Amino acid sequence: MIGIIFATRMEAAPFLEAVNAAPVDESPLTLFHGALPREGKGLFVAISGMGGINAAIATQALILSYGVRRIVHAGICGALSTGEGIETHDVFRIKEAVKADRKRTYHCDPEWWGFLEDARLVTSDAPVFDEEQRERLALKGGLVDMEGAVVCRVSKMYSLPCSIIKGVTDFADSQGEKMVKKNIGPVSQKVAATLLGELKRRDPEPQPLKECGNN
Repeated sequence: MIGIIFATRMEAAPFLEAVNAAPVDESPLTLFHGALPREGKGLFVAISGMGGINAAIATQALILSYGVRRIVHAGICGALSTGEGIETHDVFRIKEAVKADRKRTYHCDPEWWGFLEDARLVTSDAPVFDEEQRERLALKGGLVDMEGAVVCRVSKMYSLPCSIIKGVTDFADSQGEKMVKKNIGPVSQKVAATLLGELKRRDPEPQPLKECGNN
C-alpha cells in the first residue's frame, strides 16, 4: 500500500479528483482512499497540514495505522537557486532533503521519476518570503518547503522508502506570497499529472490470460 502526503487540500485537489478519492471517515487525519483508473492497488492520500510537526504525525499514522509500505510526498515549493535556470512550474524529483537548522541529510528513494531533474530540498519551519533568509538557505539546497525532510526522516525511522516530487510556485522572495496564489493551481495540476503517470507506470495494465486448448 502506498501513502501519499500533501500539505494542503489545494495542492492535493487535482490528484484526489484523478484517483476518485473518498474520505476515510473514521480517521482523525484528513485522509482519503483512492485507486488508479485501472484495477490497480489502492492508495491512501493524507492532507497533513503545513509544517514539520503535522507532516511527522501524518507520516507516522499512515505507517502505523494503515500499513503503508511506501511514502510519497508531493506538493509545491519555492526556488532558492534562480541562477540555475529554475522557473516556476518546473517539477523536480528530490534527491536529498535537509532541515534548515540541521546538518543531517536524508536521501530519498531514487527509483521513481527517473526522467525528472534532481534537486536538493531544504525544509524550513516557516514560510520563506525574504531575500536575506533565501540567500542563507540557498547554501544548503536549491528548493525550499516546510515538510519534505521531516516526511523523509520519519519514513527512514521505519525503514520505508520515501519519494518526493515538488513543483515550483515562487522564488522565496518578497513577491513569493503573491506568486504562490497565482501558481498553486496550475503547478498542483502538473505535479498531480506527473505523480499519476508514475503510479500508472508502476501498475501496468494486466495482460490477458493465455487461452487453454489446442495450439
